[in-house]
Amino acid sequence: MRVMELSGGWGLENIRLGTRPDPRPGPGQVLVRMGAASVNYRDRVVLERGYGRLSGQLPLIILSDGAGHVVETGPGVHRVAVGDLVCPIIMPGWLSGPLKQEHREALLGGPRDGVMAECMVANEADLVKAPAFYTAEQAATLPCAALTAWTALSGAGVTAGDVVATQGTGGVSLFALQFARAMGARTLVTSGSPEKLARAQALGADFAIDYRATPEWARALRELVPAGADLVIEVGGSETLAQSLRAVRIGGTVALIGRGPRSRPRGDAKHPPARRDPGLARRLRGDGARDRSASSAAGDRRAALCFRGGRRRRRGDRRGPAFRQDLHQLLSLRQERVRAPQQAASVLV
Repeated sequence: MRVMELSGGWGLENIRLGTRPDPRPGPGQVLVRMGAASVNYRDRVVLERGYGRLSGQLPLIILSDGAGHVVETGPGVHRVAVGDLVCPIIMPGWLSGPLKQEHREALLGGPRDGVMAECMVANEADLVKAPAFYTAEQAATLPCAALTAWTALSGAGVTAGDVVATQGTGGVSLFALQFARAMGARTLVTSGSPEKLARAQALGADFAIDYRATPEWARALRELVPAGADLVIEVGGSETLAQSLRAVRIGGTVALIGRGPRSRPRGDAKHPPARRDPGLARRLRGDGARDRSASSAAGDRRAALCFRGGRRRRRGDRRGPAFRQDLHQLLSLRQERVRAPQQAASVLV
């Protein structure tokens, strides 16, 4: 079978078309013909070996998120059937409970081979059925960004009338915006781009704040919502955490998403990696935002059902000649810069 893999070295220029033996399912396993894959920021980090040994070994099949149809099942498989549209969970083996080191070492797309292959074999427990009305392209955007957003909102107990603030217009933030709207919450989006803010409002954002024009965006949020936000989707790490802490209400939740300031790839001269503040790492705890277990993925499927008929908001891409060009455009995007606060707050309220 054909695969897209990193081979001969790290970096975007080393993505190549390769071949692997055709896989066959064993007992309890499922053969999936992949129909689409989507790109997350972590895929760019992996390209530059930004996770160290957890980036995996070369050659490495790329990308973490994908979807496809079951074409064959091994003995003892009962949860899925031939023809089902399914998504592999991003951390195979993490079915429930707390995240452990062995789960991280099983991450698809680094350190384990990812989904950018014609076919892949997975244990049936590591697959989640996608909604039947979704296309493979739509379903391929769910396992990482959508599940992260859904877990952050559901873990914070968001209900109708709550206020959810999201930073930027990346995948997690846009999914959080749509889920919050479906839950009946009011939403606020920050961005440094007036055009992106306009698009976010077209998606249903109730409030929009340009953080370039208003660096103290927490103060602007408090003017709009005096009590503060019930949930802040925090994606900037130490660069934006102080503003998030000022923006959240007493008893509210700040959901810490991703790797924080170290998520910039190695070798990025414009945005060199920053050291993680060890004190900050000790003091703060994300409220379930990293839960991508199979049991949480089942909730993600329910989340997909709650905005049935809506258009996908993140890009999924079929394999084909245009893939490398599209991947280059997606992975070359620079995250929007935000003004760093003078001092990070030390208490999560």
